[in-house]
Amino acid sequence: MNNSVLAKSQWKNYKKYALQLQSDFDNYRKRTAKESQKAELKEKTRLFKEILPILDELEIGEKHVKEIKMIKENMLKTLEREGLKEVEVKQFNPEKHEVVQAEKNGKKLELIRKGYEINDVLVRPALVKII
Repeated sequence: MNNSVLAKSQWKNYKKYALQLQSDFDNYRKRTAKESQKAELKEKTRLFKEILPILDELEIGEKHVKEIKMIKENMLKTLEREGLKEVEVKQFNPEKHEVVQAEKNGKKLELIRKGYEINDVLVRPALVKII
């Protein structure tokens, strides 16, 4: 083998190694970004679980005081900007609803307490009554 062929062979090996390193680094970057997003979602979920009882109390209080309604709406808008959404209560979904009472042959749902989710991750199930 002459030096030119040997150099080309070494160049191909180095290039292959460099491409593999680049691929490994891209995969590492994607994996850490995904892990970071999961950690952020977990932290937001923990925070929302702490705040939601306050929101429940404000909803009860808004029936009596107009100012509380304004505070509740501002708080809800802030939580929604962070990704919090109410769980829909149109059709029963055992993954998103918790039944507190059910009438025999009941088909309709009555909302007892709102449920919330963030990015399709359940923070708290909606409490429903089947009537």
